[in-house]
Amino acid sequence: SSGINAEYGSMKEQLSEMASEKEQLVGERDELRMQLTESCSIRDQLLTEKEKIQGVMEGLMAEKEQIQGVMESLVTEKEQIQGVMEGLIAEKEQTQGVMESLVTEKEQIQGVMEGLIAEKEQ
Repeated sequence: SSGINAEYGSMKEQLSEMASEKEQLVGERDELRMQLTESCSIRDQLLTEKEKIQGVMEGLMAEKEQIQGVMESLVTEKEQIQGVMEGLIAEKEQTQGVMESLVTEKEQIQGVMEGLIAEKEQ
C-alpha cells in the first residue's frame, strides 16, 4: 500500500508540475499573442504612414512637373523678350541712321540757304 501511495504521490507531483508547466506555457502563449497583436498594429500603422508618404511623394512629383512646365515657359518668354529687344535695338540703330542723315540734310539745306542769302545780298 505504501508503494501505491508513493507512486500516487509521484504521479500527483508530476501532474502538479505538468499543470504548472501548462500554466507557464499558456502565459507565454498569451504574451506572444499580445506581442503579435502589437506587431500587427505597428505594421498597420507603418503601412498607413507609407501610403501617406507615397501620396506626398506623388504630390511633390506633380508639383515638380508643374514647376518644370513653368520654367520652360519662362525660358520661352525670355527668348521672346530677347528677340523683341534685338528688334528694338535694330530699330534704334535704324532711327539713329535716319537722324544722322536728317542732320546731314539739314546742314546741306542750311548751306544752300546761306548761299542763297549771300547771293541775294549781292
